[in-house]
Amino acid sequence: MLLARHVPPQFGMDLTSPILKCNVGHFRGITVSPVISKILEKCILENFAKYLTSSNNQFGFKKETGCAHAIYCLRSTIDHFCAYGSTVNVCSLDVSKAFDRVNHFALLGKLMVRRVPVNIVALLLNWFSNSYAMVSWAGAISGCLPLRAGVRQGGVLSPILFSVYIDCVILALQKKALDVILDCFV
Repeated sequence: MLLARHVPPQFGMDLTSPILKCNVGHFRGITVSPVISKILEKCILENFAKYLTSSNNQFGFKKETGCAHAIYCLRSTIDHFCAYGSTVNVCSLDVSKAFDRVNHFALLGKLMVRRVPVNIVALLLNWFSNSYAMVSWAGAISGCLPLRAGVRQGGVLSPILFSVYIDCVILALQKKALDVILDCFV
């Protein structure tokens, strides 16, 4: 598949079932994807992980890190600046349905900047271009609906690709902080 830069059409066919969320009338789709496609994702991740890294200040979707590490980092930073009499302003962003909103072409561009092998980028382009979902509701299954954005819920590569996609935000914030520090010495 890597040499052909193509995945079978069945790799892009997902079945989504709505699950009632917290008894308030909201539903969350649970998507089932072909298991064989997850094996390909695992192979890609194991062989090309060096291209798919993200900032050390990004704690999500990484082994041995998580919310506790992010909270500790935030708390330590606040404590440090407060100890020196500074005012600390904190901004938090919660991107609703973030996985569903990833722009495929922007993601592929970011992968190209990282010099991900062209076969991987082309394979992902083929996969994204041929991604569809069917919805299962009350025993009936809808027709195929094209998926034009997002990374697959439950996909092996999805959290890593999402981390690559948003890594530029953290890098820009770090650069801005460095620019502010450097401006103090000019």
